[in-house]
Order: sequence, then structure tokens, then C-alpha cells
Amino acid sequence: LTRRKTVDPKVLLDAAEAVIVEAGPQSLTLEAVAARAGVSKGGLQYAFRSKDVLIAALVERHLDELLRDYARER
Repeated sequence: LTRRKTVDPKVLLDAAEAVIVEAGPQSLTLEAVAARAGVSKGGLQYAFRSKDVLIAALVERHLDELLRDYARER
């Protein structure tokens, strides 16, 4: 049996952020994120069903970072 490759969601979120920073939010497409992450669009969609789900995960990650920063400052 061969081991099934898994795509790290963190890598995909990092790629999505890079696309936004480098080309602007209007350039955020599943194709651009997949290319940046070096995965197929299908691989990206396996982790994030749609662009909306990907964006929600980006927002959640940033909120988590803000809350951690806030807690550390307190």
C-alpha cells in the first residue's frame, strides 16, 4: 500500500496570504493559491472545499493570532 499524500492546511493558508500580499486580494483564486503552494487545485479543495471556506480559515487564523497577542499583553 502506498501512503496517501496529505496537504498541510497551514501551508495552504500561508500560500493564500502570500497571494494576497503580493498581488492583492482581488488575485485570491483557488488556482493562484494552489500554484503558490505547489499543489493541484483538487488538493487544495480537499482541504478547503471552496474559496469561501479558505477565506473563513484565513480570518479564523488571524483572529486566533490577535487573541494570543492580546492574552500575552495582559
